[in-house]
Amino acid sequence: MFRCRSNHDLAGFTFYFGQLPNYFLIANLFVIPLTTACIYGCILQLLVTPLPLVQEYVIWINAFFLKISNFLVLEMKDWPGAVSRWTVSFSDMLFLYLLIF
Repeated sequence: MFRCRSNHDLAGFTFYFGQLPNYFLIANLFVIPLTTACIYGCILQLLVTPLPLVQEYVIWINAFFLKISNFLVLEMKDWPGAVSRWTVSFSDMLFLYLLIF
């Protein structure tokens, strides 16, 4: 099921954007946990609003996680072969959809 869905998205994605990220799975291994920590940190930030000193510390931790996440993504985009560029016409996209189903 997952493979079929990802192949289905591939045809439309390449038609509209003309490029595919090659390292998105590797990037997601790092970015998703950092983003999850930031979301929980934002909730914690709201909960500790009555305590300004604690809130400043939580804000600092959130900013640190965001900086790490941004650094990783910006570094990975410069890796060799980070993006595959494809030209897919509308008829090619329709053929890929028919081939998948």
